[in-house]
Amino acid sequence: MTSVELFPFSLQFFPEVAEDLAALDHSQIILIDKGFLKLKHQGWNIGKPLVGDLVGFNELKYRKAGLRIIFRRQRNSLQVVEVVVAGRRKDSEVFRLANYRIHNTNEDNLVDERDLDMK
Repeated sequence: MTSVELFPFSLQFFPEVAEDLAALDHSQIILIDKGFLKLKHQGWNIGKPLVGDLVGFNELKYRKAGLRIIFRRQRNSLQVVEVVVAGRRKDSEVFRLANYRIHNTNEDNLVDERDLDMK
């Protein structure tokens, strides 16, 4: 009998995502957790592809709650999804924040979900 992999994708987080999550209330965290679960199951194949400076990234949006997750496929892996931003953001702000993090965070500092430090 072979084992079935429940989560074909693993998640890596930019360290600042912990601060994003700490700013959310309980109901918002539940929605973001559902988004993370979708990412674990479907990887970068979900969400809306972004354009401009964020080509290669996708956005998973919870419109009514005003929540967004911005992510991409990790360059060296077909099964790792990197989460750049997760939280409540206005359109232009979330994209500026993602762009800033992408250009100012060392990719060697990405953390696993179990190591994500909620501040």
